[in-house]
Amino acid sequence: MLNTIYRKSVIVCVLLLLPLSIASAQKVKPQAKPKPLLATVKQVSGIAQRLVPGKPNKWVNLKIGDKLSENTIIRTGFRSKVVLAFEDKSIVTINRATKMGISEFRRKGKLTKMKVGLKYGSLHARVERAR
Repeated sequence: MLNTIYRKSVIVCVLLLLPLSIASAQKVKPQAKPKPLLATVKQVSGIAQRLVPGKPNKWVNLKIGDKLSENTIIRTGFRSKVVLAFEDKSIVTINRATKMGISEFRRKGKLTKMKVGLKYGSLHARVERAR
């Protein structure tokens, strides 16, 4: 008898909670995929090149207006400088005799994530404050 009452109470609880769990599952928003962003070459002085993706040892000269994506490697000569403007309003100046790469530049919601690697040389970055 107690066993039957226990079973009925469990079934009633499950039936009462089922609509609540379905309603809460419908309100959950799917996670947005991170959107890849681009950097634009704003200034080039001297010799500056980027590595062509998928073609080792194939370097192409940079020119103003070039769009650079993730996994881009850049090198500058001895009397060179490159200024990159990123979509999040960050500015990166790549100084002379530098080799660097943009390994990640993505936006997910209001968060922007950038990873830059420096093989040798120097660079200066001005990053906009998050709002």
